Amino acid sequence: MIALCAQVLGAIVYFIGLRPDPLKVALSRGESVASTPSPAGGFTLLRTVPAARRAVLVVALSHAVMVGLMSMTPVHLTTHGATLSVVGLTISLHVAGMYALSPVFGWLADKLGRAATALATPAFTTGAAAAPSKTAFNTAGIDAALANLVRDGAVGMTTSVVGPGGTYLSAAGKRHLQKDSARPQDRARIASITKAMIAVLVMQRIEAGQ
Repeated sequence: MIALCAQVLGAIVYFIGLRPDPLKVALSRGESVASTPSPAGGFTLLRTVPAARRAVLVVALSHAVMVGLMSMTPVHLTTHGATLSVVGLTISLHVAGMYALSPVFGWLADKLGRAATALATPAFTTGAAAAPSKTAFNTAGIDAALANLVRDGAVGMTTSVVGPGGTYLSAAGKRHLQKDSARPQDRARIASITKAMIAVLVMQRIEAGQ
């Protein structure tokens, strides 16, 4: 609804602000124009001018990256426990950055050239995407925790830890009392085993008078 209202407001501003039509004013004054705009003229321009095709390609790829980021960022944030407020703030800053930094990239295009600026943008995006991968898990601590659980009586333990740095799998103990050791890719059938555990905990609380 917000996007729809913004689009309608923008259309109204253009409709009112561009009256009278600058092209019609120029023609009425007898001024010459290179050509009369038409949809066919735009396609002709793309067929005949390589720079126009490159410009459209850059814009299309940039928007594809933008849509991908805005689609996956909320999923990524919520997966790692972010609240809806954090997700909304992140997306809002993303949208604000697109418009607030437009003059900066316009200035860079004037100073460095259009091609250099267009090629530098993917480098910034790639660097930002690669930065979280440097975050490492405390794998030694995870392995030590599993070993302690096995030492305290657990037969076998497996864990999967997911974070900004990726996924870490680990295991300790036995996958079978008389056979192989536990492996990180092992799976345990939980089924209704939690019912018995909860029942035992409830009886312990009752026995303690709680």
